[in-house]
Amino acid sequence: MTNGSASKWMEDRGGVLNASSAINEALGIAMMRWQHVESSLYVVAHCLMRTDYETSSTCFFLIRSADQKLNLCSKLIHNRFGDVKENCPEWRAIARNVEDAVKVRNGMAHFELGLMRVSDVNADEFELVLTPHHLDPGRLQRDGTSKMLSSAGLRENADGFLELAKEILHFTKNRIPGAERRIRRLPPVARDWIDPLMKQSVPDANQTAPKR
Repeated sequence: MTNGSASKWMEDRGGVLNASSAINEALGIAMMRWQHVESSLYVVAHCLMRTDYETSSTCFFLIRSADQKLNLCSKLIHNRFGDVKENCPEWRAIARNVEDAVKVRNGMAHFELGLMRVSDVNADEFELVLTPHHLDPGRLQRDGTSKMLSSAGLRENADGFLELAKEILHFTKNRIPGAERRIRRLPPVARDWIDPLMKQSVPDANQTAPKR
């Protein structure tokens, strides 16, 4: 169903806030968690650029696109390690997961509210989900279905974003020479969120891929 159909379905039942509260909360948490991913990419760039905090921050946050922030980090990794496939395979796995995460995050930002029927028995039993805009001609996949993000899927991706950020930070600490020293010299506002993530356990990079 389209956004208009979803609104009509909720209005007919008189519970707009109750019907949408779960997905609104899940979306808000996921979007807040995404900032951990971009911030951890900044730490990679900062440690490899070897500039002062003000300069690396200005350069990195001048870039608005998450894709381009990742590209900057990948270029810096290549400059440091040479053949990344041969000399730094950990980054290849992380970069693939970040690429997938960017696609999911963009969906969260640009999808609209829709309805998914959750029961073959009860025709009036639906779940609110996020789907590509109904005016987007490319919204349908080859099998005729559309991508969607449910409340459960959003919560799962929120957890995945956090794990991915931890994976990036631990990669930085363990693989980039001098990273620990440069991280220690970051201002308190940065260390307040880096230190707790550094201390937490990190799953294998293959397990941090976001769920679509």
